[in-house]
Amino acid sequence: MLFVTACLLALGPLKFETVRTLAHPPEAQDLYIQNILHVEIDDQGTFYASDFPSARLFTWRADGAFAGFFGGKGQGPGEFTFAAALGPPMGYINRIGEQCFVYDGATRTMSVLDGKRDFVRRVTFEKLGGKINGFFALNSRRFLFYDSYFCDEKPCRRILEYDDQGKLLKTWNDWPDTTWQHNRNTNKVKLFIWEPIPVLDYSRQRDEVVLAHSSKPILHVFDGAGELKRTLTLDMPRPPVTKADIDEYNAQPWLKDAPQVVPVFPDQKSYFNRLLTIDQGYLVYDWSPFYGVAKGYLVDFDGKLLGRFTLPCGQGGGLFAPCGRLMRVGINDEGDLSLEELKIVR
Repeated sequence: MLFVTACLLALGPLKFETVRTLAHPPEAQDLYIQNILHVEIDDQGTFYASDFPSARLFTWRADGAFAGFFGGKGQGPGEFTFAAALGPPMGYINRIGEQCFVYDGATRTMSVLDGKRDFVRRVTFEKLGGKINGFFALNSRRFLFYDSYFCDEKPCRRILEYDDQGKLLKTWNDWPDTTWQHNRNTNKVKLFIWEPIPVLDYSRQRDEVVLAHSSKPILHVFDGAGELKRTLTLDMPRPPVTKADIDEYNAQPWLKDAPQVVPVFPDQKSYFNRLLTIDQGYLVYDWSPFYGVAKGYLVDFDGKLLGRFTLPCGQGGGLFAPCGRLMRVGINDEGDLSLEELKIVR
């Protein structure tokens, strides 16, 4: 174990440089970005970001200049809400060619917009579970969901593929969900913190789906049709749970207002709980629940560890990788939400 630790430390920490910072919307237009849910980049380099609670889709030109917005809060064609019935708000945007595909967690539907961003139609997906953990457009006619649902009265998670009419084509995989347990006698809910879960990512540039279960440091890489291409075993340790980790989790305001919820902390975290495909390889990392710190490794496409990193984003922040380009949502020095593109310097 000491040898493995020494080898990991010898990798050295990765450094990140800002390529560009996207301009803030002009205050004169009374536009404010409050909570970015998802980030996309199209073939022309235009940036898109879905925002909550405005339910707008903000856009920027390739140089980072603010370009405007579309959408907005409502139930009509081309309008969104993003406030999911279960879990946090979600508003996924995928751009393929001239079309935009926007999944709205509130209505549990996908809106299709044309090249002028005008509403074309809305799609409802059959047999989709109660909570959506991920959405990816494999192409303009096939869509991948990662959902949570009940199977035989027990919580489960699965990966589902649908067509553009909302018809379920196949189940890629499914697992028991051991992250929580409800005691009907006491009406208490135990949350098993850092319990291993399925982790999913899709790279449209590589047409690869990366699927893992964080109980093991193994990545299964599939092509867009679902055929297994390779399996990568990562030489990385399972991180311990520290007192600082527990204190951070307990600091979340929602937990203080939920006396029926009982968190259960293990001695070790899962190997990772997030995964992104960037141009240099895979970022596999643990995302901290309150302060928004990503901590993990850069792995090349053959599974070799290239470096370790700690990347703070702050409360309400996040990491995204549209078109293989790393985007960070974070809090700037003025306390405002900022969206920037980063590059890794090794």
